[in-house]
Amino acid sequence: MSGVTLMLARSFLRCLGCVIATTAVAQPKFSPQIGVVVSPSLQETTQPAPVIGLPRSVVLTINSNEFYAKSAYGKQVAQEIQARSAVLAAENSRIEAELKAEEQDLAQRRQSTDPNVFRRLAEAFDKKVQNTRAVQEKKSAEITSAEQVSQREFQKVALPVLEDIMTETGAAVILEQSNVLISATSVDVTDLAIARLNIILDGQNMVGITPGLSQDGTDTETNN
Repeated sequence: MSGVTLMLARSFLRCLGCVIATTAVAQPKFSPQIGVVVSPSLQETTQPAPVIGLPRSVVLTINSNEFYAKSAYGKQVAQEIQARSAVLAAENSRIEAELKAEEQDLAQRRQSTDPNVFRRLAEAFDKKVQNTRAVQEKKSAEITSAEQVSQREFQKVALPVLEDIMTETGAAVILEQSNVLISATSVDVTDLAIARLNIILDGQNMVGITPGLSQDGTDTETNN
């Protein structure tokens, strides 16, 4: 086998290893860029009566990553992403083994094969390696994209919950916790927001909420 083909094959196998490692350890991270949530009632002249058990503060804080990851929504997305990543990792391992076997077979046939014929076989193998690499990288990118879309969809569900909390507490703003130097724990509404959202989602069928992914982690929109 030509040196170029061998190098490409080995490069692909290393790339598969990177994809396997990435998909295996990938953890969902919510970056909603909510930043500041401003109460829609700021222009009102009267403030609602405080709800017993809720903080009474003009300023509240939230850990949006924790809000996403610990909510029923975030946990379901994580489960589906991990399932799809496991499918891809297993697929990459199988492909790696198949390419290694094919590479070894070509190497053994080199001495007994006409040089022109062997060159065509090597070129075909090289093309197969390149195409396979592109397909597997596309699948990995689709998983990442699906997770990002899910995070954006989460905002649509989460923002009304936060607005309700602001109305009930009389808050004018909710700040991202990581942007606050120091604050009292009493103004942190992360756990409250999680509980409120989970109540809303309770009983709803969230299987398959990750765009493009089914419950078992296989693609629902494409089948490469």
